[in-house]
Amino acid sequence: MEEKRLVDKSPHWPSLVNKAILEESELLYHIAKCGNILDVANRTLEVMLDEYFDSDGIQLPVRERWVQAQTNTIESIMENLTKNVATFEAALQCRGRLLLGMCSKVMHERYKDGDIEMASNFLRAAQSQLVRAMSIATSVSNVDIMEDCAKELLLCDVTSDEFTRLSRLCIFQSCENWKYVRQLWKDINWSTDSSLVLGAVHEANQRITVGQAHSLSFKRSQPTVLSAENIVDLPKNLKVLVLKHSDDRTRLFGAIVYRTKDVAPSKAKNPMEDFYIANASLEVDEGVLQNLVNRVQSISASALKGFVPDMNLIEDIYQYLEPILRIMEIDVSKIPEKSESKKKAAVAGKPIESDEVDRGHCVVCLDSLLEPIPIEMVLRVKNLVTSASRDFGMSFLLNRIKSSPGFAGRPMSGAPGPTLTKSDKKGQPGAIAVEKWDILKINLLANHEVPKELSGPVPSNLEFDVRVGNLNLNEIGGAFESAQVVILLDKGMTLDPSALAILSTPPHIVVSLECADFAEPLEKFNSSSKALAAYNYMNGVAFTITNACPSFPEQNYAFIRQLVKTKDVIKLKSDMSSEEIQNKRVFFGAYFVKCYGFL
Repeated sequence: MEEKRLVDKSPHWPSLVNKAILEESELLYHIAKCGNILDVANRTLEVMLDEYFDSDGIQLPVRERWVQAQTNTIESIMENLTKNVATFEAALQCRGRLLLGMCSKVMHERYKDGDIEMASNFLRAAQSQLVRAMSIATSVSNVDIMEDCAKELLLCDVTSDEFTRLSRLCIFQSCENWKYVRQLWKDINWSTDSSLVLGAVHEANQRITVGQAHSLSFKRSQPTVLSAENIVDLPKNLKVLVLKHSDDRTRLFGAIVYRTKDVAPSKAKNPMEDFYIANASLEVDEGVLQNLVNRVQSISASALKGFVPDMNLIEDIYQYLEPILRIMEIDVSKIPEKSESKKKAAVAGKPIESDEVDRGHCVVCLDSLLEPIPIEMVLRVKNLVTSASRDFGMSFLLNRIKSSPGFAGRPMSGAPGPTLTKSDKKGQPGAIAVEKWDILKINLLANHEVPKELSGPVPSNLEFDVRVGNLNLNEIGGAFESAQVVILLDKGMTLDPSALAILSTPPHIVVSLECADFAEPLEKFNSSSKALAAYNYMNGVAFTITNACPSFPEQNYAFIRQLVKTKDVIKLKSDMSSEEIQNKRVFFGAYFVKCYGFL
């Protein structure tokens, strides 16, 4: 007699069932949303059907039937998911809760013009599900879900406090750059995707290799969010400006944050009391933005051809951003000042001129639409900041600050360790402040012959070493050794930016200057500069300087001489008048450079 055997139930079956439920709900949701599709005449599906039946003389309430069908579908999705979503594993649950939030938002739209109370209930339910979905998505590093949730919360939740809105905007702005950085990381770590990698661990319900778990570059490529715990790392006299367009490019969101009190917070104190935070949004014209970008690109493409500068561009950029930038026109008395001119004026009993006030350094975090535009120059011309740089996002900046020589606890190559302030010695939270940090060694590596007197007079307390060779892994690794600043002079775009992400003991500052050729396409030039800054970020470099547009070797040499003379990369961005900025030579900043990060 043949023995009957029971089929073993696979442990993966519940996961497959949950995935089927979720995918069915997502499909139904997209079908229900088809009524919002527009044709070339800007008609919705509802209107097209209505006009079709009217043309045949059949009077049917097509619109009402379609709306009811949509509503029934959305309600069935919500009923089905509400019963099951709590049992989903995290990777599926964040998708399910996002879908529940979107369905609740649809129901809110249905009722907002009739039943106000019902509409309010659905809006609160949408916000609750989106918040939970974003939290779970963060734990499993699902950047797509994080981005969608943050975007929807910004659009539907206008009653949140300033810090909550700032946090959501930072996520919305940073996510496209997290995707970019993670892809770059995968490009140079493709072997870690193989199942043959020895050993694996479970972390936040996501399978990662042991090598990834202990890789600093991998950790830096994973998304993080702004919180009350990590915002305290922002140092004094630093502003962060975040700008991000909506997906349809019709609205611009902006936020500013900076410290108003130079005091380390105590455990019993709300850290938000030490910060100024403001949010704003406005409707914008996509055509105006595209015109500004085209004018900037025209300047970049003509940088080596002796063109006449676009003298009105800075003002036009400011007009586009003016409603957002108004939040930066703050009372300067709230800023912890460091200006020597202010101290001298106070001693002499004289009033402080606005131009003499140290308005601090600003790091701008931009979306991809604004990346080509020199926002830093606008801020300086309008006297909103003293100096400026940019970064991929506020969470990137907070990660970077931990490796900055001005605020991190690790000693610099060839230099004594940091001197701690009294507040740090007491063990209070906050970034460690170094009383003074000085550049002691600069290494320069060029792939072509350079003038013997390239650097000009070298200060007595600075070691400046010039090497000529190929910009390959071995040569760059040798230049990295024991240097605080490394300058890479490239001719012919031979530098592979990915090489900078895998070298050990990186310097605090990397300067990459390209001696451009007329034949080099501008898109390739900009892509290489951004990739270089991203790879440096993954490797823990605090500050990256690259060309903002093509430049002649003589311009690069002039920049190097100024850097060696002053030993101050921030000063290079601040010691320029408005008239000098309008000149093509320094239009994008000192000597055609742009800076990523903060020192």
